[in-house]
Amino acid sequence: MKFILSVLLGVISMVCISQNMYRADEIPTELKENANSVIRKETTAIEIATPKKLVLRNKLVITILNKNGNRHINPTVPYDNASKVKSAEARIYDAEGEEIEKFKKKDFLDISAVSGGTLYSDNRMLVFSYTPDDYPYTIVFEYETETGNTALIPPFIPLARYNSSVMESIYSITYGEGIKMRQKITDPSNEIIKTEQPGSIFLSSKGIEAIEPEYHSPSLDSKIPSAFFALDAFYLQGVPGGGKDWAEFGTWMDTKLLQDVRDLPAATKTKIKNLVANATTVEEKARIVYEYVQKNTRYISVQIGIGGWKPMAASEVDKLGYGDCKALTNYTKSLLDEVGVTSYYSIVYGDRQKRNIESDFTSLQGNHMILAVPNDDETIWLECTSQTVPFGFIANFTDDRDVLMVTPEGGKIAHTTVYPYHENTLKTTGKCVLHDSGNISVKVNMESGGTQYSQRHEIESKTKDEKDEHYKEYWDYVDNITLKSVAFDNNKEAVKLSETIEFDARSYTSTAGENLIFPVNVLNRFTYIPKRYKNRKFPLYISRGFVDEDEVSIELPPGFGVTSLPEPIQLETKFGMYTSQLTETEPGKYKYQRKFEIHEGEFPKEEYENYRKFMKKVARHDNQKIILTKL
Repeated sequence: MKFILSVLLGVISMVCISQNMYRADEIPTELKENANSVIRKETTAIEIATPKKLVLRNKLVITILNKNGNRHINPTVPYDNASKVKSAEARIYDAEGEEIEKFKKKDFLDISAVSGGTLYSDNRMLVFSYTPDDYPYTIVFEYETETGNTALIPPFIPLARYNSSVMESIYSITYGEGIKMRQKITDPSNEIIKTEQPGSIFLSSKGIEAIEPEYHSPSLDSKIPSAFFALDAFYLQGVPGGGKDWAEFGTWMDTKLLQDVRDLPAATKTKIKNLVANATTVEEKARIVYEYVQKNTRYISVQIGIGGWKPMAASEVDKLGYGDCKALTNYTKSLLDEVGVTSYYSIVYGDRQKRNIESDFTSLQGNHMILAVPNDDETIWLECTSQTVPFGFIANFTDDRDVLMVTPEGGKIAHTTVYPYHENTLKTTGKCVLHDSGNISVKVNMESGGTQYSQRHEIESKTKDEKDEHYKEYWDYVDNITLKSVAFDNNKEAVKLSETIEFDARSYTSTAGENLIFPVNVLNRFTYIPKRYKNRKFPLYISRGFVDEDEVSIELPPGFGVTSLPEPIQLETKFGMYTSQLTETEPGKYKYQRKFEIHEGEFPKEEYENYRKFMKKVARHDNQKIILTKL
């Protein structure tokens, strides 16, 4: 009887422990600070018995502390015709550690990994969806997959996002005899513990506190621990490959993945040759081909890593009229080949935040494809997925970063176009007529170039209501705007956009007795003041600079004058400069001139407060007011 009672008590104890092991109050206080989620434990086990087989087992226990943490969950299991999902399960626990819901594999949705579902594809995902009733809650998500693709080995990144912390993360990789494994570990804060033996690598990290995002700081990738792995000999979609260096890797891609997908129908070959018949230079021919692709295709999304790396055949794109970045880049290359223009398929990390291909670690990297066209001593870079981007223009998504260029001679690291601050321009000229009612009538022209063109050129294609909303938001410091007319001149060859707008605004001025208080900067007011940090942790990083130049004539209502003009302003810093002045051109008429520059670069964290003070001064001077008195 004592033995039976002892066993029963033990079972009850184990059940109680099991039920309470995910209690939210068990999380250490320091790991909750600045955190929207906490990874309680993540275990990743990878087995590569041969270069043809990779088995992945993953178990993630994550507590979501608030609604902002919901986006820290990625409840998907990707697969394709070269892989299968052997198991998948998710369990939900409340704050007390009590299980409240369970999803088995059959409960997951099986959906296409292709945006919009317009393209037949073997690339699919298992997905489950959960809407919480309360916070915090915990998800235990585990799955096992098996794939014949060993070209892309999941990395060890214990902390992959801001405002999340890690109690424990464990990663192991085992591999068969004769397999040559390469690795690259980046560990800026010494948070990875590594144990390695022949045929196995074991990594772990514990107690990583949440990182709070800081404005104008380097990318998260440079701040977090990570470990990447690659095989010298691997398989991708059944194709054997090698990649001990970039030259070998690029040759493999060119000969094994890309050569047999460049077929074109005879009619298309004839058409494209006729289109370039009178073109004499590489740039002329490439421009004609690029514009042909823009007019005759559209982009659909297949995520790299899910959608594979071998593009759809050029003949299929020609027939269907759409494709993903790989397919459209390959289609453009195939057309260029047909007219005798050399081009190179190039792999890049596409994002507004700049990120380089790791040049010292040969592996499948990147998330996007672009095309490189050699032209004498320069390279023309083509973004083949956009129907509106000008020829050779790649600002704000693939600019200024290292990419892998795939050539017949092998892979080569190249650098994409840099847009220095003085090319990223916005020139604002206009006229503002002030009425004695305090209303204003304005006509303005804004011409943008460089990265500022990239930020503005899509306005032209928006609906009337969208344009109205855009400009009211752009001049959000001006109330009661009524747009009268909007016109565009989009010079894609020069990469310049001209916007001409007329609008009225009621009650622009405020009153002080019979006087009017008039904010001088009507058309390009800087209102952003960077956040203050008591203890900033990261350097100041300005990824892209710009130059704004403004010249606006101001006409006062009859019977009003300015008692005194403000002194000209001139600020000079290592981050940029600012000048502004108001001058009288004739009685009742004034000219407002302003120039504001920001320079790209990285500066010590101690300089952030000086940068913030500079920006604060700019915002204050941009809000400068004058008093208009009755004469």
